[in-house]
Amino acid sequence: MAVREMTRPPLPVDNSSTGAQPADDRYREAVHRLPYAVFVHSEGAIRIANDACAQLFGLPAKDRIVGRRLSEFFSQDTVQALLAQEISPSGPPLSIDTYLQRRDGVSPIPIQLVGTSVVLGGRPVVQVMMSTLTAQRDPAIALQQAKRMEAVATLAGGIAHELNNCLTAILGFSDLALPSLEPESRAHGHIQQVLLASRRARDLITQLLMFGRQTDQATQPFSLDILLKETLRLMRRKWPEHIRLREWIPGAMTPVMADPSLMHQICLTLLEHLRKTSDTMGGPLEVRLDSLHFDNPGSDTAPPLASGQYVRLTMSNAVEGAPASAPPFTGNCLSTERGEIADIETIGKVIQAQGGALRVIGSAREGYTFDLYLPAVNRPPSIVADQ
Repeated sequence: MAVREMTRPPLPVDNSSTGAQPADDRYREAVHRLPYAVFVHSEGAIRIANDACAQLFGLPAKDRIVGRRLSEFFSQDTVQALLAQEISPSGPPLSIDTYLQRRDGVSPIPIQLVGTSVVLGGRPVVQVMMSTLTAQRDPAIALQQAKRMEAVATLAGGIAHELNNCLTAILGFSDLALPSLEPESRAHGHIQQVLLASRRARDLITQLLMFGRQTDQATQPFSLDILLKETLRLMRRKWPEHIRLREWIPGAMTPVMADPSLMHQICLTLLEHLRKTSDTMGGPLEVRLDSLHFDNPGSDTAPPLASGQYVRLTMSNAVEGAPASAPPFTGNCLSTERGEIADIETIGKVIQAQGGALRVIGSAREGYTFDLYLPAVNRPPSIVADQ
């Protein structure tokens, strides 16, 4: 099998067009010069590979890779996904988290494949870039990262408490001064603006306290629309400029009953996963918030919820025109904001423990849609836990 593949003829080059041969040669030279692992495949076989790819595959030289079948290194599902990219060259780039079977006897290693259709020799081929996920999943590295984040969270929590003490004085004295002023006076309007800005700052401090885990993790009524707007505002600052964000978040939404700290972390995780997949797909990232009532939770189309009023948070980067009946998400993990791995079933169980549900549909090619349902309450929300 290996000998037959090694004698496979090289990818033919179309010399009918002027400059095609030099362009292909420059492309091959560029691939060989790249410091990260890249290979090019067509018809299920590897046609071009660089030294970094050979090192990752556990082979002594790149020449040992050319001509080998994809099935020698990847699972059948991964091979089928790579072949589908070749069949549909006009589709979006492919991103897969999978395992690489090295040829030097080392245990399979977790990797990420990003495939893009290109034309070489007048024929469509697929260029694949590889990166390892070992560092993300290694327990020692994960522990070191967790300790670093714990220190940052402790610092953020301490700063938030100090700011909260200052803010308490500003809010308190402003409330005392406001009744002593004429309602039509300019000073009265100025104090009102101080109160509005102070309440805005209070919401930001709450986000710091959530990040520092200084707030009690307890179920309580809160406004999901305010928490979501703050989360998006913070994340948008560090997202690349090409990420297009569409928001449908009405104000004065019915409060929900859940743990605001947990919901904040879950929103960060799911949004960051959508942002990363949007980088390769190029589509917009949409966030929508609405209310709905379930009368028949036992139906096939409804999530597993009791009858009642719910607030639904939808986060999606699904490609326009993708079928609405896409199969449910069945992957094992999501990439979180801090490079960790979060199990989607664990996130679903956390939401279920809050009295809600998580429904995920889509695929790596079509994009994902996360529908998060949380029980609504009819009493005024407590946005900020007083510290």
